[in-house]
Amino acid sequence: MQEINVLGIDIGSSCVKVFAGKIQSDGGICITGNGVMPAVGFIKGSITDAEALAQSVKEAVECVSVVADTVTENIFLGLGGMGIQSIEGRGAIAPKLPGNISSMDIERVKLAAIAANVADELHVLHIVPKRFLVDNQEVNTPIGCKGERLEIEAHITALPKAELAKLTTALEKKGIVAKEVLANGVVGSKALLPNTNDGQACLVMEMGAGVTDLTILRDNHAFQIASLPLGGDYITRDIMQGVGIKVAHAEEIKRYYDSLDKGLYGKGINLDCNDYGTSDKNISYDFLADIVESRIEEIVSLIYDFVKPSLENFGVKTITLTGGCAAMNSIRTSIEKKFGMSVESCMPSQLPSEYAWYANTACYGIMCHAAKVGVVERPIDQNIWQALKHRVKSFFD
Repeated sequence: MQEINVLGIDIGSSCVKVFAGKIQSDGGICITGNGVMPAVGFIKGSITDAEALAQSVKEAVECVSVVADTVTENIFLGLGGMGIQSIEGRGAIAPKLPGNISSMDIERVKLAAIAANVADELHVLHIVPKRFLVDNQEVNTPIGCKGERLEIEAHITALPKAELAKLTTALEKKGIVAKEVLANGVVGSKALLPNTNDGQACLVMEMGAGVTDLTILRDNHAFQIASLPLGGDYITRDIMQGVGIKVAHAEEIKRYYDSLDKGLYGKGINLDCNDYGTSDKNISYDFLADIVESRIEEIVSLIYDFVKPSLENFGVKTITLTGGCAAMNSIRTSIEKKFGMSVESCMPSQLPSEYAWYANTACYGIMCHAAKVGVVERPIDQNIWQALKHRVKSFFD
């Protein structure tokens, strides 16, 4: 196989990130450039202006195309937020050849699970098998087994078609057509597999500016639980309002605060938080700590309340924190305290040094997915799952 040019696009609440790269003949990935632009029209995982967001994506793609000197139609798009849902589904079929269950039967039973459990208004992004049964007996690998009935229990990740259509239609007007749309939580978590213990259940929190994707890694599979509208922007805006400064300045103070010794609390310390053109921003450390820590505690508590049932169901013992907020020690400490588990801030170990940052986890995961599935000559129909789903439904009706 010849090297294939690929673009991976990660649409986040604060910015659009694009990686350009080559899928090499051995399946490896060579990142050749990146582009970043502010994500206009996308707030806390919701589209507020599809045309403006599409323009942000176009500018980021143009930026990386100049840097990497690459033009490609092989575009993979990753999303967080946007009403992404987690669905537990079950489906069953009669194998074509009962004496030898095939890979085609596996695909058919996945479609049966989608047809039986996913509403028509949803677009399926991923379906991950949890277990298979052949004639009511659980098997690890059904291919080659004999049986009259094949069943699947699967975890399905989907999002509303209407939300996706707003984005893809606006992107197509800009000449950007994605071969596949992916959930950032799923592909980002898979990119972290080499950093986690195989076989042990791990909760991956990918916390960005406005969205936190929650995914369970177990047995080399990624089960996305939710995409919540929570992230570091809440902390930034609290600082902005509490101190009376602009967003960019508040971001700098947030990072500055996180680098300080928490033992300063109660010592009567004042911090010089002035920026160019200001002279009245000498802020009490205790005041700033109360702003930041109270908001972090609230965010972590909301996440804990939402994900607690899944922690018990999957037997989660460890947590991996990634995304832009993974650099904040205060967030990691708060999660450890609330969840009572060890937390490791992590990014994909395969990331080249010049791109090695927590916020690049999802974008690199998109590239890893492209390398794994390969690239076809024509764009994949965004509604392929739905088209097949209707065919399966007509078969059962």
